[in-house]
Amino acid sequence: MKIVKTSADVVMLEEIVDNAQRSGDPLPPMGPCGNYLRNREILEMFEERRIYTSVELCLRHFRLYGAHYRTLEWSAEKCGQNLKFAIEHNIVRATRRKDRPAWHLIDAQLQYECIGSVRRSRAIRLRGAPAHELAANARLWERELRARERRRRREITRILPRIETLIEKIGCRFVFDPGLISIFGSPSAAGFHDRAKMILERIDYMSPQEALDLERELRKGLSALSKLPDVTDEDLDEVSLFEP
Repeated sequence: MKIVKTSADVVMLEEIVDNAQRSGDPLPPMGPCGNYLRNREILEMFEERRIYTSVELCLRHFRLYGAHYRTLEWSAEKCGQNLKFAIEHNIVRATRRKDRPAWHLIDAQLQYECIGSVRRSRAIRLRGAPAHELAANARLWERELRARERRRRREITRILPRIETLIEKIGCRFVFDPGLISIFGSPSAAGFHDRAKMILERIDYMSPQEALDLERELRKGLSALSKLPDVTDEDLDEVSLFEP
């Protein structure tokens, strides 16, 4: 079902965007990482192409951030506020598309990043600022990346033993379903062990979320295998009777 049904709806949304974008009032606060959040939202809104009309951006914003608990008018205002920020930072410029007000993304890279702990976070600018500010912030960013890597390694160290245990349990049963084949790649015993070794080596380079996703898939696979009957020595003897 179309959300924007009439030309009056189009004009209304364009006016809301234009008023919010041209407003001389300060942008509403979004916390200490507000500049990073606005920068990220703008790039997500333009993720699929470089030029959108005002109404198209409203719909993009609504689907990304507001569809479950907001209105289209709310998204139009937020869209205009983000565009005001983006124009001030030379991220977008005004243009026309289909003879309607539109916006052209000219900088598809983040200018801001968020550093620090959850309770003491703040945004720093890494692109587009004066040279002395960029140099100082670059040092802060390098320190942040090192801290993130330490946190990543601690998380991986915590998750890895659980994954090793799951792979060992799956290997002991070694019955494949489609989900496990997608992870281990081969329905043969040799292929399983080779793939398991590769996965364990790759975990050291995963993000914690990727490792948790892998653990979740392995648990689902092991749960499915646990519901299958065990293969006994008698079963294997019976199979051997039919081999040439």
